[in-house]
Amino acid sequence: MTPISTILDELAASWTKARVDLGGLIDRLGDRGFGVVLFVLAAPNLVPIPIPIASILTGPPMAICAALLAMGWKRPWLPGPLRRRSMARTDFTAMIVKTRGPLRRVETVAKPRWPGLCNAFADRGVGLVCVLMALFVCIPLPLTNWFPAFAVALFSVGLVQQDGAFILGGVSAAAVATLFMLTLALVGAAGVAALFALGGQTLFGAGG
Repeated sequence: MTPISTILDELAASWTKARVDLGGLIDRLGDRGFGVVLFVLAAPNLVPIPIPIASILTGPPMAICAALLAMGWKRPWLPGPLRRRSMARTDFTAMIVKTRGPLRRVETVAKPRWPGLCNAFADRGVGLVCVLMALFVCIPLPLTNWFPAFAVALFSVGLVQQDGAFILGGVSAAAVATLFMLTLALVGAAGVAALFALGGQTLFGAGG
């Protein structure tokens, strides 16, 4: 299997347009499978690059591609409106540069192993978990999209390299991301309840 870092370097070197549209990416990467496409969609949420609202740009396409993986599709696909979403080529290149070092270090230890986690049935489970992670990525709040995007990145390496250890790592990261989002939701709900309670006390206090 060709490493993801090599595929991304080749893509960056051959892309000539000023903007990188998701449709063009899908067309070029589709034959490589879901792993590479999901990594490309996760990566903007992992590195500090100036892509406005990266979660909104990448979250919905990630959810659709993950859902197709869960349904057993062989190639990624996006509808027209999402295919037209794009980022500047300079931002895309910056993303590749910032992820290259860590990704290559990860790829040096990735290898085919634990085949029980690298089959068609397991891939569908990975797709389902990635759908949930993509929905988390869609939430446009600061620092909330890194954990789910990291989980998708681990799954991506596992899919490309057929490495069950990385699939398991993705499951663990997804569990952490889910716990983080649930905690955030509970804290937010408690905060809203406290505000309503304070408002009610103020109102009745004023009325008395």
